[in-house]
Amino acid sequence: MTPDQLAQLFPLGPDSLKQTGVAEGRVEKHTFNRSRIYPGTVRDYWVYVPAQYRPARAACVLVVQDGHDHLFSGRWNLAVVLDNLIQQRAMPVTIGVFINPGKIPAANSGGKERDNRSLEYDTPGDRYARFVLEEILPEVEQRYRLRQDGNSRAIFGGSSGGMCAFNAAWSRPDAFQRVVSEVGSFTPMRGGHTLAAQVRLHEPKPLKIFLQGGAQDLDVVNGNWWTANLDMLSALRYAGYEVNHVWHEQAGHNEYHCNMIAPDALRWVWAGYPKRPVAGRGSKQPIVQLLAPQKTWREGAVPERRAPHQVVTKDGRRYVAETSRNRVVLIDAKGVSRVVAKLPKPVALALTPDEAQLVIATADGSETRLAVIAPAGRLTAVEPYFRRIDHEAHPSGRNVAVAVAEPGWVITAMERAIQFNHSNGLPSGKMPAPSSEPITNLFLAGPKRDVLWVAAGDRWYYRKLRLLESLWC
Repeated sequence: MTPDQLAQLFPLGPDSLKQTGVAEGRVEKHTFNRSRIYPGTVRDYWVYVPAQYRPARAACVLVVQDGHDHLFSGRWNLAVVLDNLIQQRAMPVTIGVFINPGKIPAANSGGKERDNRSLEYDTPGDRYARFVLEEILPEVEQRYRLRQDGNSRAIFGGSSGGMCAFNAAWSRPDAFQRVVSEVGSFTPMRGGHTLAAQVRLHEPKPLKIFLQGGAQDLDVVNGNWWTANLDMLSALRYAGYEVNHVWHEQAGHNEYHCNMIAPDALRWVWAGYPKRPVAGRGSKQPIVQLLAPQKTWREGAVPERRAPHQVVTKDGRRYVAETSRNRVVLIDAKGVSRVVAKLPKPVALALTPDEAQLVIATADGSETRLAVIAPAGRLTAVEPYFRRIDHEAHPSGRNVAVAVAEPGWVITAMERAIQFNHSNGLPSGKMPAPSSEPITNLFLAGPKRDVLWVAAGDRWYYRKLRLLESLWC
């Protein structure tokens, strides 16, 4: 379709146009060129300050990727949308931070600068969120008071910027809990396609998400944008998120449908504020089903301590992981030892409840092995059985502990998360670490072995579990 045809099909509504009697905010331009998180980058950013802002009261925050385009390009002019919605009280008083992607200037005269957009926007993890939180927002806070809680902050973007908006909130739900993603690039360019799988597996986070897309979106070597957005919507619904969407058969990878629905998207993500987004209502996930009604970690004095690198059988035999020597050793009741497995850097062991198999976590962190315990304690059929699913921001590079629940499912500790695996080896869910400190140990305790204890830093935390027969659905 031609631009004129698209403009007729997707007309701008009154909330996107200047209205008589609506107080206009102001827009300030700034340049940022001293990033530690994206070294060498230079970028412009703009700060929208609503007419209703008063220094005595901290404002909510809206962060927008591709800042220049969303303020000044084509039909966007989001400043007008914010003027109208804030005047109507459809949004709280909100300061907008419109950030351009970074560029690295050429070192030589006449050379080509490097465009950092895809690196920053399309890469899963918390790097971009940290850039906004640690470098850009502190600059803005030198001039304006901003709310610090994630419930009072939204993040908005289109295409790769839409992927970036969702990823930033996914990585840091403490900082951003309201998301607008338009024609989001949840595709394999740099791993965005993994996020829908993460949504299905991970304990739900308190996010409220609006998606926009269309059947005429891109279908290229890097993926199909339309089906990727449908996949993300399906995952969010499965996991019980507050999610809304607008699709259109004629909408493509352009601004027309996006900016037509932008006011409604912002109106929806802010509806009900300051009520907080609800996490996991109606979730079908195994990870939600296995959590007892007490759904938060509690700090406590650990009832027992176990070394993750060794286990003892009921008849007194001991399996020990000798990490530096790349082997697992069996020590019998008389103290005689022998090597029963050779594999790279085993770091943690756990027995299945029937003591018929041994779980072995290795330092590479990518896979956890399962071995059959044969007569006399030797190990056979050692296979990389439990696959680690970890697209989080801080891959640990090591599994530090494992435990096996009575129904047979395996719990694996990673640096920043805990993974649950069905007895068939497939991942069934993840929950975040109990604190910002790396996890160093875990085990199951209590008469029914249904209390999960986790060490993070120098503190211990516990969480009650439901002993489901199956973690698969």
